[in-house]
Amino acid sequence: MTSSKKDALQSAIAACGGQREKLRSFAAEIVASLSELPSSGDSDPLDIFVSELVLSAADQRRKEERKQHQMECISAAKERGVRFGPRPAPLPDDFNECHQAWRDGRLSLREAAESCGMGKTSFRRAVLRKEETGTSIPQ
Repeated sequence: MTSSKKDALQSAIAACGGQREKLRSFAAEIVASLSELPSSGDSDPLDIFVSELVLSAADQRRKEERKQHQMECISAAKERGVRFGPRPAPLPDDFNECHQAWRDGRLSLREAAESCGMGKTSFRRAVLRKEETGTSIPQ
């Protein structure tokens, strides 16, 4: 194993802190298993393993960075007001009247939702959207 590969492995082990002994044991087990494999020409199984390990670690890091970047972009888009997901279904024509009757106490939430032909949760979400915007929701 080249000194740069040893250094990389040692730094990876050091980065893991308390798991150093566990990793050392695992590495010894891998080396023992790899030493039993026949070498093919100028390629040592241990060299191949270390190369694959480094490439796999780099790939994992790229995936984590991509996920972090996606989360940042989604957050920025939400701040700009970009809407995700399907659009809400259009509200019934009598929604505003049912909403006002519910707010005035003339109808319960269940009664107001039923008179609009909506479920309670859908009615409540539509009310919240309407009250957040402070305007009548377009039909």
